This record gives sequence, structure tokens and C-alpha cells, in this order.
Amino acid sequence: MKYYDYWIRCVDSDVPQLLALGQLLGLLDEENNATENAKVWHVIGAIHKPTGETIVVDGMEVPVTTPEVDASGEAYWHANLTTSFNLLQYASTVTDPAIQAALAGRASYFMPTSPKHPVCVRAGM
Repeated sequence: MKYYDYWIRCVDSDVPQLLALGQLLGLLDEENNATENAKVWHVIGAIHKPTGETIVVDGMEVPVTTPEVDASGEAYWHANLTTSFNLLQYASTVTDPAIQAALAGRASYFMPTSPKHPVCVRAGM
């Protein structure tokens, strides 16, 4: 069986809308856990990047990090999604007006390619 991986990113303030969309599409249940349709829903949350500075912790130098943010300074929130169907093709065929409205302008949640330095990768299914 073929699986499709999606790298999801939105600003923190959009997380409730993203989760609602996942529920509307049948990917997440009411507790925001993966349904059979989703296969894998892995919340990563904020991804931190090094600032170039270091601090000393317990006698060891460690890098100082800061959350990845958008142009306005709002932190990004990340998740990984794996489905057994092409979600983007499915979204283009939806006729339910509620789902169409929820999807309008939400393509920006999907990162077009795998991150260069993934925080998490999945083993084969």
C-alpha cells in the first residue's frame, strides 16, 4: 500500500482552525488523535533553531535556540501527517460546501517538500 507524507506548518494562532479542519476531513477524532484515515498524526509543536550563541549549563557549552517564527514574529507549529490516500487530490474533489470553505486558503499549511533537517522521521509502515 502506498502512503503519503505531509509536513504541516502553521502559526500558533491557526492551530485550532487546523485541528478543526483535520476533524472535518475525518483525519482527526474529537480528541485530535489520528483516525484510520490519517494513519499517523505526529504533533511536533515548535521547532527551535540555533541563534549562534551558546550558554554554559552544568559546565558544558550548549547552543541557545529560538522558535522558528513567521514575518510577524509568531511562532510556527509543526506536525507530520501520513495518509493512505492523496489528501491534496481528495481535497480538490470535495463537493461538501463546509469542507470547501474550510479548505479555502489552507494550502499554506502544507510544506511543499520535506524539511531539510527533519526533527522526526518515521520508520517504514
